[in-house]
Amino acid sequence: MSADPVNNNLDTVQIESMKQRKTYHHGNLRVALLAAAEKVLVRDGLAALSLRAIAREAGVSHGSPAHHFQDLSGLLSDLAAVGFLRLAKMLRAAGNSVTARADTSRAYVAFAIENPQLYSLMFREDRLDARRPSLFEARSQTFTVLREVNGPPAGLGDADALRQIGAMTATWALVHGFAILAIEKRLVRLLDMAPKGTSAMDLLDLAIREVKQFDPPDESEAAVARREPDKTRRMPGKRRARVEASRPLAKR
Repeated sequence: MSADPVNNNLDTVQIESMKQRKTYHHGNLRVALLAAAEKVLVRDGLAALSLRAIAREAGVSHGSPAHHFQDLSGLLSDLAAVGFLRLAKMLRAAGNSVTARADTSRAYVAFAIENPQLYSLMFREDRLDARRPSLFEARSQTFTVLREVNGPPAGLGDADALRQIGAMTATWALVHGFAILAIEKRLVRLLDMAPKGTSAMDLLDLAIREVKQFDPPDESEAAVARREPDKTRRMPGKRRARVEASRPLAKR
């Protein structure tokens, strides 16, 4: 009796499927699932991400993702962590230049433009578990790089440190907001208004230059004078007149 070709084909498919699952099982299934999740995210969007869709993309059983991530929020949180680690790596590389502050700003926006779906996921608090250790650690690493480049150096007084933290806040707010505008195609009208050949990165450089949030200027003498009470106002008239006359013209 001749062999049934249909049954033989089914047996072959089942064997190949078992081989694939065995390879994933003994290899790094977690990495394979995260790669599959990112592929679905980029191709079909966040709304299409489910444990079943990710398992199907990875070629594993539908129950496999739950063994590594518990639920979809856990998987998305770990995928967001991957994004933050990539961003931290780009920022650290940019931070080694002599123009570190401007270069890290450009690297931040470039990451968002190159990875719009992943970047958006990284800040979707409604879909992520912020307490998940992998995500918490990855976010901490990214913030550490930003602090090293833009944060106040050790030894500054409170007032100077606060001004530097303000500059860091302005920088972060600018690049994050700019990144959102860029990936949501909100810069199109501005680019249409600009001279031909102007790029999104050119606009970013102009924005940084205009707001001048890097290296905030020292507080002016006039500002200090306005803040400090003028003790001569409480002096008797003749004595106040003598003190005022003795002051340099620039101080009056």
